[in-house]
Amino acid sequence: MNKNIFSVLISFAFFSALIANADQVKMKLTDGWSIQNPKDARSIPAVVPGTIYNDLYRNGVIADPYYGINEKIVSWIDTVSIQYRCEFNVDSSFLSHKHLTLDLPMIDGTADVYLNGKLLFTA
Repeated sequence: MNKNIFSVLISFAFFSALIANADQVKMKLTDGWSIQNPKDARSIPAVVPGTIYNDLYRNGVIADPYYGINEKIVSWIDTVSIQYRCEFNVDSSFLSHKHLTLDLPMIDGTADVYLNGKLLFTA
């Protein structure tokens, strides 16, 4: 089994899938995501699809951004890079396909997308 690491530097989370073309075998990448806490660099769980605000709130890093003036208080989040990371295993039959497609339909913000440490694209 080959181990592949997928990481994304992005401001907001997204839904993603790795698709093996031809017969359209799909692998949804919705589990196992984490982000690097921008305040202390520790890894915390993330939910994809979702938002950086919800992930930070759920992990106690920020107050509820949708309450009172908290949106103004957490506006610093838009000024830092947040790395979303997901590690997943792919078996050799999946990799035997001639073409693989990484489907990222909900990137909302600027992103550098890496697979196994190699930059695939910048959005």
